[in-house]
Amino acid sequence: MRTGSIKLVIHPSGSDDESLTVADAMQQVLDYFKLLDKAVTAHGSKSAGIVWQLLSASTNSPFTIEATAVSAIPGKSVEAEAIASASLLAEGLNQIMHEHHPPGWMDAEAQLILHGLLKRSQNGIRQTDFYLPDSNHPVLIETASAQRVIEVLQPELAVHSFRETDFTHSELGSVEGRVVGLRSYYNKPAIMLYSLQIGRAHV
Repeated sequence: MRTGSIKLVIHPSGSDDESLTVADAMQQVLDYFKLLDKAVTAHGSKSAGIVWQLLSASTNSPFTIEATAVSAIPGKSVEAEAIASASLLAEGLNQIMHEHHPPGWMDAEAQLILHGLLKRSQNGIRQTDFYLPDSNHPVLIETASAQRVIEVLQPELAVHSFRETDFTHSELGSVEGRVVGLRSYYNKPAIMLYSLQIGRAHV
């Protein structure tokens, strides 16, 4: 590895490269960098203008890529921010795998990205190694650990899904009643009716 670069190594689930599809390999890489961008923002480095530049890619078994952080602002160094953000992601992954709860910075969107990455680790990908800059000890996501983290994430994702679901709907027909109030219903304007047929208020 070059100084200051990060590396991803993606191992196929089978004994040869044919079990690793292009879609799985590319999406796994993209999801890691999406999580890394989330960590950059959580670290407070959003204004740093970090861009991840591809240094090398090898299709030899296992599939490997190496990237380094460069600044979108000419002449500005982002190495320290990039290393700190990569470390934050590594700590977050270790926390959720070993302590069984996501770090505070990992919001619903980040958890959904991680969920996709983990599901791929159970079908087509046996293991993904994430090397921090200047480190020979990667964070490993294996099939067994992926399943444990999925079980941790599912309740969290279910809560977020419920909160974001739009429960409004349309109905054909009519109802007789009188207006008894105005209110909001799931953050939308609603009229309260007292139904003469049923005898109670409805939104």
